[in-house]
Amino acid sequence: MKPIVYLCIIAVCLFTSCESSYVEAPEPIPAVSFNNDILPILVSNCHSCHEIGKVFPGLILSTDKAYNQLLFDGANAPYVNTNDPEASKLYFKLNRDMPPFGLLQSNEIAKILKWIQDGAKND
Repeated sequence: MKPIVYLCIIAVCLFTSCESSYVEAPEPIPAVSFNNDILPILVSNCHSCHEIGKVFPGLILSTDKAYNQLLFDGANAPYVNTNDPEASKLYFKLNRDMPPFGLLQSNEIAKILKWIQDGAKND
């Protein structure tokens, strides 16, 4: 066989054996509301321990106190840091060990991070 035929066979083999691989971008998280999205997550997963007279009374996550507690009542700093969302105490704890009896789903944590990134509005 002539060298040109060999080159054509090699070229065909190379092009047909290559497959395109790419990672699809995750679905963007739509706008997140504190009252409609974040508060229900906190109340259903955290409130049983974080209420007055319970195990961890330092952070009260009842429906009427949760927002102010997260943004203004941290012992040394607020639980939410809108300047550096991933450094927020709330986000840090939810990614590590809270709640202690069944961690949040990744989509719930993503919503909380999105809320912080969007300015942690009380809406």
